Order: sequence, then structure tokens, then C-alpha cells
Amino acid sequence: MKTYKESNQILEEIKSKKNILLCLHVNPDGDSIGSNLAFAAILETMQKKAAIYSVDEPQENLDFLPGFKNIIQKDPNGANFEELDLIIFLDTSEKLRATRHKHLPLPDNLSTIVIDHHSTNEGFGKLNLVDGDASSTGEILFSLFSEWNIKIDKDTTLCLLSAIASDTGTFRWATTNHTLEAASKLIQLGANLNKANFNLYSRTPFEMLKYQAEVVRKMRLDESNGKKFLWAATSYEEIENMGGIKFAVGGSDLGKTVEDTDFCIVLREEEKGVMTASLRSRTDIDVSRMASLFGGGGHKAASGFIIKFEGKFENKVNEIINKIKSSI
Repeated sequence: MKTYKESNQILEEIKSKKNILLCLHVNPDGDSIGSNLAFAAILETMQKKAAIYSVDEPQENLDFLPGFKNIIQKDPNGANFEELDLIIFLDTSEKLRATRHKHLPLPDNLSTIVIDHHSTNEGFGKLNLVDGDASSTGEILFSLFSEWNIKIDKDTTLCLLSAIASDTGTFRWATTNHTLEAASKLIQLGANLNKANFNLYSRTPFEMLKYQAEVVRKMRLDESNGKKFLWAATSYEEIENMGGIKFAVGGSDLGKTVEDTDFCIVLREEEKGVMTASLRSRTDIDVSRMASLFGGGGHKAASGFIIKFEGKFENKVNEIINKIKSSI
């Protein structure tokens, strides 16, 4: 397994604290939820008081993960920082990804730890462990827990394996020998890969399927500087008519499967005047560089951003697409 120079410092910092807050990122996925639930379980074995906050409602298909019901749907801005000793940000590349507010007012004396696999991570914690070569935060945590000689129970192995499976499409992308080694060891320790796969990929709400079908219907093939890409955009009104933002998930991974294209962009207006984007690459195109044009980030093959805007939805969509085309 991998080892990290930050490992001992992180462990000693955790040991010295009592009241700890874990934060999911906006629109939390399997890696965010699985990693935070696994870490919360480990903190419990260390006799630490830990809470998990999520600004958005977690996806129901992830309710099979042990500890899921303990996630508190609350904006981290609403935390009582005076009662906290430590905040841990997992799978979060910037503070804005933990809240829908522009600033998360963390007191100077509050300890913060960031553990992430996004190479664009801003390193906003007082302690930062960022491994851009890791498939997922779940993979990093398994290495850390192994370094710390912590016994991982069956529930925690399921959370970690699900985190890895979620961010790799069950080993279809972003997978290295370290990824497969971690997954293999987790399965040996009792993680049920079939259970993870069923819940990750075979529990799609009908409303979510309708949203994804609408995204595919609206996809347009575009080109710039010899690079072909697909893009689609759905407005707030359209999303509301299809069941609401909780079902507006996916589409970009479908778009990235199309032959003879380089990347895919899916835009959605998840709040009035708030645009989110999911970018997926299928060739050598670095979509994290595109996301950075709008203050976002992620990986070369998968990135995203969130921006606020005024004016007409269609005008903003055209502005975004034209800016991306100019950057190719």
C-alpha cells in the first residue's frame, strides 16, 4: 500500500482533538459519502465525537452504506465553530465545495485537515494530504488506515470499497495497480462488491432516468480546433418540471461514451441563477483546465464548476460554451 509523509501528523492531530466535524461536498457522490462514513466510523473507535454535515440531500441509492442515517443535512456555515476542535474535509478541492455560500468563515484557531485526490485542490486546510494519482479519496483513506494499524470492520470496508467503485465506475477509469490492490484487500476483509455495484448502478429513480434522457435528447455535437465534443444544458424550470434538483444527476458519463468525440459538458441551472457543470474527457483533453476557467477543478478526465450569474439562462450557456471552445 501507499504511504504518505503527512500520515503521522494527521493522526497525531486527530488524537489531540475531541469534537470533529466532517463535511460532504455539494451534490455528494459515492466517494464523498463512503469516505466520510468510513472516517466517522474510525473516529468513533478512537472515542471521538464526530458529526457529518451535508449541504445537499444525499442520494437515496447510497442509503445501504452503514451510518448513512447519521448524515445531517445542514450547511457547514451553520456549525457552532466554538464547540469544534477540528474540521475534516474529504474529497473536497475547495471550501466552496462544502457549502453553497462563497465563504466558510473558519476561525483562525480552528484546526482543519484536507484529504483529497483532486490535483486541483487549493490546499485550504492547515494540514493537507492531496494525492492526484489516487483514484478516489476512499483509496487514500484505506492506505492511511493501514498505516495507522487500525482494524477495519466489515461496515467500514463496504464504505471504502463503494467510494472507490463510485469514482472509478467500478474500475473502468482512473484505476491503477494501487486501486486494484486496495479493492482486493477490502474484499478480503469482507466488503461486498456485488452489493456496492447493485446500489450504485441499479437503483436509479425513474425521475432521474427522465432527466438523463432529457440531457441526451438535448445534446449537441460541437467542434473547436479539431476537437469534437457534446454539450447539453437544462434550465431550472426544466429541472423542476422533471421532479426537481435531487433527480438532476448524471448525463455527462453517458455523453463521454460517444464515439469520435473528445469530451462532454453537461450544464444545469440547479438554483435560479446558479449554474453547475460536469465535464468528462474520453481522450487526452484535460477538462480540469477548462473547469479552472470558471473557478472549478477536478481531474484531467472528470471535472466540474459552479458559477452564479445574472440575466438569461441561454445567454450564460452560450457564453460558457464559447469560452470553452476558445480555450481548446
